[in-house]
Amino acid sequence: MMKEGMKAIMNLNALKNTEELQSFLEGSQVVAFSLLGKKEECYAFIQPILKQFHYRAITKRQKGAVNRFLLQVTGYSRKQLTRLINQYLKCSVCIHV
Repeated sequence: MMKEGMKAIMNLNALKNTEELQSFLEGSQVVAFSLLGKKEECYAFIQPILKQFHYRAITKRQKGAVNRFLLQVTGYSRKQLTRLINQYLKCSVCIHV
C-alpha cells in the first residue's frame, strides 16, 4: 500500500498501441491506483498519453481503451476526463482552469 506523498512510477513507453493498453487494463483491474499530485501534474500526464496514442485519429473502440486507462490511473471522474479530452481536441492542450 502506498502512503500519502509517495508516487507510483510507471514506464508507459512500453505501451505502443491500444491493444497493449487494453492488455495492461485487463491485467491491472485488481489493483486500484491513481496518480498522486497536483491537478497540473495530472493534466501534464494526460496530454502526452493522448498524443502518444494519436487520440484524434484512432477508432471509437480504441478511444474507449485510452479513456479507461486514463480513468484508472488518474482517478478522475468520467465527466472530468471527458472535459479535459474535449479541451485537448479543441486546443491541443489540457490546461488547469
